Amino acid sequence: MSALPKILPTSAARLLVEGSDDQFSIIEFTQRHGFDWKLPSQGLPFVHACGSDEQVLADIPAAVNSYARLGIILDADDDPKVRWQRVRTILEGKQIVVPDSPDGIGTVIAGARPGSRIGIWLMPDNRLAGRLEDFLTTLVPVEDKVWPHAKNSAVQAQSLGAPFKPIHLGKAQFRTWLAWQQEPGLPPGRAIHRRFLTHDSPVGLQFLAWFRRLFIEP
Repeated sequence: MSALPKILPTSAARLLVEGSDDQFSIIEFTQRHGFDWKLPSQGLPFVHACGSDEQVLADIPAAVNSYARLGIILDADDDPKVRWQRVRTILEGKQIVVPDSPDGIGTVIAGARPGSRIGIWLMPDNRLAGRLEDFLTTLVPVEDKVWPHAKNSAVQAQSLGAPFKPIHLGKAQFRTWLAWQQEPGLPPGRAIHRRFLTHDSPVGLQFLAWFRRLFIEP
């Protein structure tokens, strides 16, 4: 099994994410689109797994002052409006103008420093409640015959008393599907690397376009 690509830091760009699943899913997904994370590359950010959503929020103020290109990725969780308002309040405290609601194709706004940029992406698609796994389910191959069974199995488990919260249904379905692959239970980033998942769903391509606007385009 090949090693995950090394993450190389840059002083110009940083991407704040909640955890290692987000970190390596993003690295592997963008690598499938031709980005090379093994070599220093101007524009590619250091992807920092902060450890939790609260730590991402706590890290924003210092990061705003430190990076020319700053990305913030958070799960929308139960309520995208509540999540957006928390991010907005933090950024407005740094005198950054933030729209009332997220851009459906991914938000990119002017940062605090001249010429700087801040991008915000709420998983899964800047509109719906959910999290990383709900984004990753869009990468399940459309012809996969196991996926409908995995979805139904999680629903059935819920009806039998499985104690996961209703908002976590998508996560339960996706993790069930991962458990049935050739290498059961791989982390999401590894599943992308092994090509169990695709890289060209509409939401995936939308995320890629946001990533390019934020970090790559001049």
